[in-house]
Amino acid sequence: GEAVLEADLRTLWEARQVELEDAMAAMEESADFLTELINTLKSHVAGGDADADEAVLEALDALEDHLTDMDMAKDFHDALGGWPSLTNLLLPTHSLKVRASAALVMGTAVKNQEEFQRWMLEPVVLSLPAESGEHVHEEAALSLLTHMLVKGCTTTTTTNQNQTTTSVTLCNEPSLEESDPAGA
Repeated sequence: GEAVLEADLRTLWEARQVELEDAMAAMEESADFLTELINTLKSHVAGGDADADEAVLEALDALEDHLTDMDMAKDFHDALGGWPSLTNLLLPTHSLKVRASAALVMGTAVKNQEEFQRWMLEPVVLSLPAESGEHVHEEAALSLLTHMLVKGCTTTTTTNQNQTTTSVTLCNEPSLEESDPAGA
């Protein structure tokens, strides 16, 4: 009776411990993977040129798939600090394809939670080219997206792992100086 119940409970407890260890390992792997993707974004922001677009586009594609999970989206923004790098990919110093893919990732990350949608309004320090001066310039992702709606459009279409197809059309803007609302 009681010995059998205790043995069954011990077996269940041990199985649960293995499940918890596996879940913790998977969470660590997810954080490591997101960190790797964020580092790819940071690298591209720091010195990305058109020849390096392929790596950042692959990272953005992977992010788009992973940030459909609200916990991963929150970790990407809060714990791992990936939002500023993603926002900087909206700058006109990057190709339209990179900018469109970054916009798609943002939309995926914020679409299901009002709290997340406020991220679009957060000011982010922009990584501007040295010739634009020594001042610090901050801009919200929504503002950068709005500036893209001036002229010269491109469309990016992606199909995620669930076979859902999404298209984003973004338009080119004049030079950053012309579109800078602060006049900085």
